[in-house]
Amino acid sequence: GLFQADDRVRRRRQALQEDTREAEVEDRPSRNVVKVFSDETGKNQEFVCVASVWVLSGYEMFRLTRTILAWREGSPWARGELHFADLKRHHVDAALAYVDLIAANRTLLSFKVIAIERATLRRSVEEAVQRLHEHMLIRGAQHEIQSRRIALPQEISLTVDAEESLDAIACADIKRRAADEFQREHGAELTVGDVTAVSSHKSELVQLADFVAGAVNRRKNHRGERGYKDDIADAVIDRLGIQLQPNEIPGVDASAWFSL
Repeated sequence: GLFQADDRVRRRRQALQEDTREAEVEDRPSRNVVKVFSDETGKNQEFVCVASVWVLSGYEMFRLTRTILAWREGSPWARGELHFADLKRHHVDAALAYVDLIAANRTLLSFKVIAIERATLRRSVEEAVQRLHEHMLIRGAQHEIQSRRIALPQEISLTVDAEESLDAIACADIKRRAADEFQREHGAELTVGDVTAVSSHKSELVQLADFVAGAVNRRKNHRGERGYKDDIADAVIDRLGIQLQPNEIPGVDASAWFSL
């Protein structure tokens, strides 16, 4: 009767809609996702810096996280977080082993650092940190595209340490400004995914960003006598090829230094 006919029509429409959606998905180029993890440092020192780790595929993020977790089981940080600021002298060998682990697994990783002299600021440090994260995302994406480490279409997401300066409003502002800039430069080919703050204990890669940021801070801001943390910082910067000024290391496209 009438209800059966309506049911047949409804099923047919549903099938047509599903076919249309499948065709749209097939026609649409696959969008890769780059995951960026960043942390800030030096808010009360000469240089305010943001250091970031760029993971160029979702699978690589999963694989690297699993690799670090397996290594952790035999490390001093089997039950705790790894932060550069908390390193003690008896951690040196383990910290260097961590650096070597990252260096051995860095094929699909990039490192970006951006900094500004605090004395030149005409705004609060908190606002400056927000804008540093934003500029790091925009200029970092440009660097990845120009060095041909990523190809469009692409989505870029950002994760920051929830214990630092960025709240939900700041994250939304970063997302909006970066999205506007990506749209202006690349249209729909480059988009911003999530911009979120997570607790560092939930993310091995937020902790890696902290570790890199700590090493950069030690190199750029430490004015006291040289100590064991300087040795660890040197290892991070040298073994991961992190640049501390533009084009410092010829032929390296997997790291970049931006200054404002």
